[in-house]
Amino acid sequence: VLVPRGRAVGGDLKAVPLCRAATQTGCVVTWASYRDTNPPPANALFGRAGAGDLVAGCTNPARLSGGSTPLDPLLGFPWWQGGVAQFRQPAIWTARGKPVGTRFVRMPGLLSGECVTRGGFNYLAVTVTPGAATDLTAATVGPETVGDTAYPDWGFHVINIAIVERDLIRLVARQSAAWHKQK
Repeated sequence: VLVPRGRAVGGDLKAVPLCRAATQTGCVVTWASYRDTNPPPANALFGRAGAGDLVAGCTNPARLSGGSTPLDPLLGFPWWQGGVAQFRQPAIWTARGKPVGTRFVRMPGLLSGECVTRGGFNYLAVTVTPGAATDLTAATVGPETVGDTAYPDWGFHVINIAIVERDLIRLVARQSAAWHKQK
């Protein structure tokens, strides 16, 4: 979603502003996520500025007002066993190589994020805190590589929602309550 530089409204959605508070309604939440240590390369597909004075909007679903904050991911396991053949490869999720016995994986304390502007891109910079999620490995976060192939231009696009899933669930609940209060 493109917006005029320095503004929350205008651009692609004309009159719909970027959300800046959890109780704001009638607004849009948008972001493109990349690992903080692997920012978008020049050929990145997401977070790129538009023509003229337009830039990619970035709203951190975990803290719409801005700043760095912990993220609350909920990753489907194994997420790659969908219909895309190159994503059907196994991954090691734990430091000890033991299998994950649940359908979904939570990673409390492992990720934090902040919307940043760097190199002509606006994006959610995701920081991985090694050792924060006890047995889960930092290498499990994100499809920047599939097998031996790297996809740095995609960033975390494939798991963009999953890395903030529980944050989004809480945000929708708060925005819904705010909307009902207005009625």
